[in-house]
This record gives sequence, C-alpha cells and structure tokens, in this order.
Amino acid sequence: MKTTQLLFISIITLIFSINTYAFNVESYELTSLKAEFFDTSNHGLITPIDCADCKQKTYKFDTTVEIYKENKLISITDFMADYWNARHPTIFIDTSTNLVYKIRY
Repeated sequence: MKTTQLLFISIITLIFSINTYAFNVESYELTSLKAEFFDTSNHGLITPIDCADCKQKTYKFDTTVEIYKENKLISITDFMADYWNARHPTIFIDTSTNLVYKIRY
C-alpha cells in the first residue's frame, strides 16, 4: 500500500513540475534577428529585429541552446554562418532564467 501511495505522489509531483515548466516559457516570432556568439565564454546574444512583443532588446543563450533549421537540429557554428538567412525565426525563452533555450527557423 505504501508503495502505491509513493508512486501516486511521485506521479502527481511530476505532472505538476511539467505543468509549471510549461508556464515558464515564452516564444517570439521575429522578422529577423542578429546573433553573436563568444567562444571565450561559450555564451551568445540574440538581438530581435522588429519584435513588438519582445520584453528585452537582447536575449542570452549558451551552448545548451537547441537550434533547428527546417526541423533539423544544427550546431551553433552552422547557425552563426547562416542565421541571416532565417525567415521569421522563432526564439523560445525560459522565463525563469531569461535564456534562449531553442531557436527555430
């Protein structure tokens, strides 16, 4: 009986943690963006262009960012060489850290 109760509590806790995380994410579709990445610190900056909804002028990202071009995962190096070709990119912000955790274009 205790095992069943512990399992039930664990599942409920997991469900609440997933739902809580879902509410800590914002996404912005941009006209275009400017990206910079600094190898020395392994951090970068995204500057949204023509984004009326964005709350900041720049957003930070690090090497954990997931970048998708046409639904294929690409590296930061590939992104830095190609980001200026992005048509209506979308950035996903973790509002608890204010970091970009995903970019899609």
